[in-house]
Amino acid sequence: ILGNIFLCIIAGLVSVIAYKTGLTFALLTRYSFGQEGSRIASLFVPIVNLGWYTIQAALYGHFIAQVFNLSYTSEIIAMMLSAVIMGIFAILGIKSLAIFGYIAIPSIVFLSLGTAARSVQTIGGWQELFNYVPLQPIDLLSGITIVIGTWILSTATCIADIMRYGKSKKDVITASTIGLLGGNTLMISCGAIAGVAMNDGDLINVLLSFGLVFPSLLLLTTNIFTTNGANLYSTSLNLANSFKLNRNIMLAVLIAISTLATMTQPYKIDSLFVFLSTLGIIVPPLCGIILDGLLPSSSRKIYRLQQSDFQKMESSSMDYMGRCISVREIHSIRTGFAERDCNRSPTVRSHYVYC
Repeated sequence: ILGNIFLCIIAGLVSVIAYKTGLTFALLTRYSFGQEGSRIASLFVPIVNLGWYTIQAALYGHFIAQVFNLSYTSEIIAMMLSAVIMGIFAILGIKSLAIFGYIAIPSIVFLSLGTAARSVQTIGGWQELFNYVPLQPIDLLSGITIVIGTWILSTATCIADIMRYGKSKKDVITASTIGLLGGNTLMISCGAIAGVAMNDGDLINVLLSFGLVFPSLLLLTTNIFTTNGANLYSTSLNLANSFKLNRNIMLAVLIAISTLATMTQPYKIDSLFVFLSTLGIIVPPLCGIILDGLLPSSSRKIYRLQQSDFQKMESSSMDYMGRCISVREIHSIRTGFAERDCNRSPTVRSHYVYC
């Protein structure tokens, strides 16, 4: 709960800025990094998102192959088709993602609650669940760090691409709060209950252990398709900003790359997970830089993109890029922030951003 409260604050601030400006995360980076700096900054998020998109698509195809006992060749085809079909939702745009969400979210909620309830019955009731003592317990601070670290990337970046379509400031704040404090807390809790009761924190495996093949397939499909569709949509926006290409053309290229990459079975490549996790540490400070430059106050206003003058490369982008290359673990990075006064003349200040 504490971790999700922190995420709610970040998500709420980013959502409000996206709603007021109507800009994607990639375009918001121009305020702090300039035109050329924005193109570099916009590359970090899609690399991470595309990596996870490919891994999730391959895992989904692998799961289908296991359920239906497919051959190796058929499994490869299933993984490639997964990447293509998930990408179709991103091509259709935000409306298709929203419609799919109306179907997927109730299914995810009810199946997760049902799995948790069945798990409690299996272990012998709530009392047995609360009597559980882990072999290697973690402290509260470590638990909060895990929650924040797992979700901060999408909370700090991708959410802007969705919330810019909000109808009001109240709506975007309410949506981000319900999604994180309500939905995310619920999913983590259901996973924890199933993990303790069944000694397996994967709800899909728990459903399969109960012999519920179709519900497990439904839960996995709705979960991965909604997440991957939104990730690829956000990735296309960032790369379209970096390479100055049409979003649909970029999406076609991304789907083709991911489809071919699934053939390598990326979920078996340990070094890939290390690489993506490292980038996941580097990216979130971008949000701090944007928040510092765009949060409205008496001396700081949000301008429409077409009303702003941008340098090719802000000093904040050079400082950020140089310092983040050496990141090895979660630590604080001292970086420059560029702010503009009402006359849009940049002055540089120093702050601390915590990864």
